[in-house]
Amino acid sequence: MSAIYTVTALPLGLLIAIAAVCNLLFSNEVSINALAGGLAILVPNVIFAGLAFRHAGAQNAQNIVRSFYLGEALKILMTAGLLVCVFIWVEPIVPAALFGSLVAMQVANGVAATRIKKLLPNRRR
Repeated sequence: MSAIYTVTALPLGLLIAIAAVCNLLFSNEVSINALAGGLAILVPNVIFAGLAFRHAGAQNAQNIVRSFYLGEALKILMTAGLLVCVFIWVEPIVPAALFGSLVAMQVANGVAATRIKKLLPNRRR
């Protein structure tokens, strides 16, 4: 299984569950805000994972570090840009749903990142 799928499967599943529960318990507006807040975190993290796990091996250490720095910079800029887009285009804004899903995605991404070592096969043999 690819590292990108491993890192994004848990947050994506959680985001779908949050949006579905918000739609069932509250309204479409709350669900859209929750989905928008989660996607503003999830999409940049997928791009970061793609850049970060592009290189492998000790000989590529410099490229790995460069990819991590580039990926993190892009992640921060894209997150800020996507949040600006959400505040401009999503009407009406429901702050609790937006920021609640944003925080949930950050926690889910952290949990997924710590679990990646257990989920990926051991490459040293």
